[in-house]
Amino acid sequence: MMNNFYQEDLAYIHHRGFGRFAKLVGEQLLALLHDHGIDSGLVTDIGCGSGIWAELLLDSGYDVCGIDISPAMIELARANAPGGQFRQASAFDCDLPRSQVITALGEVLGYAAEGMPRDEQLLDLFRRAADHLVPGGLLIFDVIVVSGGASMDYRDWQAGEDWAVLIQCSEQQQPGQLKRNMTIFRQQGDQYRRTEEEHLVRVFNPEELLRMLTVAGFDAEETDHYGTYPLASRRLAFVARKQRDAGD
Repeated sequence: MMNNFYQEDLAYIHHRGFGRFAKLVGEQLLALLHDHGIDSGLVTDIGCGSGIWAELLLDSGYDVCGIDISPAMIELARANAPGGQFRQASAFDCDLPRSQVITALGEVLGYAAEGMPRDEQLLDLFRRAADHLVPGGLLIFDVIVVSGGASMDYRDWQAGEDWAVLIQCSEQQQPGQLKRNMTIFRQQGDQYRRTEEEHLVRVFNPEELLRMLTVAGFDAEETDHYGTYPLASRRLAFVARKQRDAGD
């Protein structure tokens, strides 16, 4: 079944109410890029969302190619970061340009257009990333992992001036899967429009991800921080550097 992620109302709410992660992580990643001697060039952001990270990159002198499966997110990104190039595509079948850095922030690789990403899709993406990065280039992403923190069964809600979202998250009996059900309210004139979205998100074994990254031609490390910014429970980030002898 084809999943429709981040349609118009949820994309708007995500940008207005949940953009803090992209901004704070982006500030830390800029320092990381400089530490690796990457001070300019093209950064390809898979799952670019509304363009918050892209805007930070452009302001810091980088070029940006943003890719997202959501047309609504692409529209927001083009408005928020007009100096970037953006296109709609899935992470697992997009054409990657030659890049200094490829990022996929905010659990992006847990989503696929149909169902959840399979191992062979992930390995293919890692191999394509290695093929399209310059020698020594970086692949940076974060995911939810199978253990190391609290259960992912919870209910929550958030609200802003003209929106509200109710969230129910549950870990499925099938290993390695979360289901997020969201009820979305967005103000339209004097009334609120209600929509629903259901997201299936893969939960990963970090050792298996490290193995696939090595097979694809990366030297990779996992971390529970981006710089000084701590990730939430059961999230890990991976910083993978293309091996110098992995080809051009």
